[in-house]
Amino acid sequence: MGELQAYIAQCYRKNGDFPDAFAAIEKALAADPGAIEPRQVNVSLQLAVRNFDRALAEADTLVDLCTKAIPGATRKRDALANLSGAYATRLTVLQKLGEIQFVIGPDGNPTDRVVPGREKTAAEITRRVAETYVLIADLNRTLTYFTTLEFAARAAVIDPTDLEAILLVGMLQRNTYQIEEAASTFRKVLEVDPGNARARAELEAMGVPVAPASQPATKPAPETP
Repeated sequence: MGELQAYIAQCYRKNGDFPDAFAAIEKALAADPGAIEPRQVNVSLQLAVRNFDRALAEADTLVDLCTKAIPGATRKRDALANLSGAYATRLTVLQKLGEIQFVIGPDGNPTDRVVPGREKTAAEITRRVAETYVLIADLNRTLTYFTTLEFAARAAVIDPTDLEAILLVGMLQRNTYQIEEAASTFRKVLEVDPGNARARAELEAMGVPVAPASQPATKPAPETP
């Protein structure tokens, strides 16, 4: 229902019928408040009518929805890619919102002079642009871990005794939010090397119970005279 209404909203927008487009997107959001696509369409609609504050609020909600979807996602790479798209959407809105804080030059483009009285707002938006760029860079680095993980996993298959390769697999799984898989990988290391400090530290950091490396021998009970 939500996706259908979002599609209808896009059709109305292409025809320049914004009242019906907004009516359709409101139905979409009401039908499924947690859906990503209707929220993206709403951001684009708000931008089209220059309702930048509402567009930013919708973009922030989109980022929040995509972030919360990651832990339970079956396909982590797809979930992270959705979050990357949400950050890009927020960045677009911030840049549009930032433009109106600066004086427009004779060529019709924003200058580097802030509109008097909008200094704090301009500074806040510019800071958020910088922060979003950092978030996108961090997320893109995380996405590259999936490719790195493929090579590390291949090395671990080629030589199952290479604990360094297996540890690398576990750390990359943890860095790509595959927590259960990472815990299983670190446990495999401990099966081979019960005293492996790195595997133990990783499991403890994830809150996974770890048995002591070695159990002291039980003393025999004294014989009864």
